[in-house]
Amino acid sequence: AGSDGWQISTGYSSSYWVVPGHTQFVVSNDDDCNCDMSADRIITPAVDLSSVTNAILKFDAYYDGAWGSTGEVEVSTDGGQTWTSIFTLVADDNGWQNGLVVDLSTYAGNSSVMVAFKHNDGGAWADGVAVDNIEISAPPANDAVLALVTTSENILLNTNENVQIIVANLGSNPITAIDFTWTDGTNTYTDNLSGLNIPFFGVDTITHSTPFMSASTGTCLLYTSDAADERSSV
Repeated sequence: AGSDGWQISTGYSSSYWVVPGHTQFVVSNDDDCNCDMSADRIITPAVDLSSVTNAILKFDAYYDGAWGSTGEVEVSTDGGQTWTSIFTLVADDNGWQNGLVVDLSTYAGNSSVMVAFKHNDGGAWADGVAVDNIEISAPPANDAVLALVTTSENILLNTNENVQIIVANLGSNPITAIDFTWTDGTNTYTDNLSGLNIPFFGVDTITHSTPFMSASTGTCLLYTSDAADERSSV
């Protein structure tokens, strides 16, 4: 049978697959129709990237891969005649994956770029893919994102533990300096780092010069902040 196509919803459920609410989104669901969704695409209008040197795609996605479906992002520069896969969704059963970013800079300078989200049921009765908040744009000049804070879950008493952040650069300018601060709630430690060179869409791991040491047993929250005022805790 033919595909039912992508549907608009604010909360979607079928017999064996449920999409949590997430404002208004689009969804392709093979659990509902058990039809041919081997190449079920939702396609953006053509976007003119001829005047930019870098471009990014941002979106939110719900994809848990529970019953074998796959999800991809594809690009076409010939009006949809051919498609190139540039990103594959990773299954996550913890809910919506918000703020996903894909580099489109390979297609900068092109006057007609179409982006598709493709759901493939693999020829079986599978599940689906949902997407929301799709945005294609030139990145801002400066945009540093604190992607992850790394520390061990369990720390030995009176043992130094490195405090690290993973910084992603979503700005067109390279990151050459960053202020890295962490606090244990009583004391605050700041490194003013320079001499960095994190290019657009580059990622770097930065270790603070002052390690953390636990002098007593218990649960501790470490907070970190970067120059972009991003905040995370572990």
